[in-house]
Amino acid sequence: MRLHVPARLLSLPLRLKVLTSVGLACLVALLIGILALVQLGALQQRSQDIDTDGLAPSNQIAEVRRAFLQTRIDALADELLPKSGTEDVAHNAYLADLDAMNAAVEAYAGSGLTDAQKKDVDQLTTAWQQYETLVSGDLLQAAHSGDMATFMKLRTETVSPVSKSLNEALDRLLAAEEAAAKQTVTDAKSTYESARTIILVVLVLGLAAAVGLGLFVAGLVIRPVLAVRNGLVAMAAGDLTARVDATSTDEVGQMAAALNEASESLRTTIRGAAESAQTLAPPPKS
Repeated sequence: MRLHVPARLLSLPLRLKVLTSVGLACLVALLIGILALVQLGALQQRSQDIDTDGLAPSNQIAEVRRAFLQTRIDALADELLPKSGTEDVAHNAYLADLDAMNAAVEAYAGSGLTDAQKKDVDQLTTAWQQYETLVSGDLLQAAHSGDMATFMKLRTETVSPVSKSLNEALDRLLAAEEAAAKQTVTDAKSTYESARTIILVVLVLGLAAAVGLGLFVAGLVIRPVLAVRNGLVAMAAGDLTARVDATSTDEVGQMAAALNEASESLRTTIRGAAESAQTLAPPPKS
C-alpha cells in the first residue's frame, strides 16, 4: 500500500526536507538537555534537603546532647572537687557549659519543627530549666556545705528524673530527625529514578521520531531519484517511450519532468527525421 504524501510536502526543496530531519534531531537533543538540566536542579534541591532536613537537625540534637553531657560532668566537678586558688576553674567551666547548652537548645528550637517535635522541645526546655535551677541552687549549696545526705537525696529524687525527662525528649527528637532524613533520602532516590525514566523515555521517543522522519525524507528523495535513473537507463537502451512518474515539484521532480520532455522531444525529432527520409527516398524502379 503506497503512502499518500501531501503535494505541498512533495513540493518542498530537497535542502528543506533534509534540514527538517536534521532540525528534529537537534530539537530532540535540545529537549533532552533541558530536561537533564531541570532534573539535575531537582536532584540538587534534594541534596540540599538532605542537609537541611536531615544532617543539620541531627547535628544540632547531637550538639544539645553533647552540651548536656559536658554540663553534667563539669557540674559534678564543681560540686565535689575541692576549691583551690582565687579562680574557681570548675565553676567557670560549668557556667560556660550552661551558655553552650542554652545556645544549642535555642539553635535547634529555631528550625522548622512539627507539632510533635515542638512538644518534645517544650519538654526538653522545661527539663533543662529545672535542671539548671536545681544544680545551680540547692544541689550546689548542699555539696559545698558538705551535706552529702541532702546532696544525694536531691540528685536521686530531683536531678535524675529531670535528666531522664530531658534525655527522653532528646531520644524522640533524634528518632524523628532520623526518620525525616531517611524520608528525604527516599525522596531524593525517587527524584533520581523519575529523572532517569523521563530522560530515557524522551530520548527513545525523540530518536524514534528523528529516525522515522529521516527514513521518510530519504524515501521522498530516493524514490524519484531511482525513477529518474531507471528512465535514463531505458533511454540509453533505446527505449524512448519510457516516462518517469514525476509526483513532486522539487529539484528531483523538475529533473524528472525535464527528462520526460527530453524523451518526448527526442521521439518527435526521430519521428520527423524518419518521415523526411521516407519522403526523400527515390521511387522504386519498375
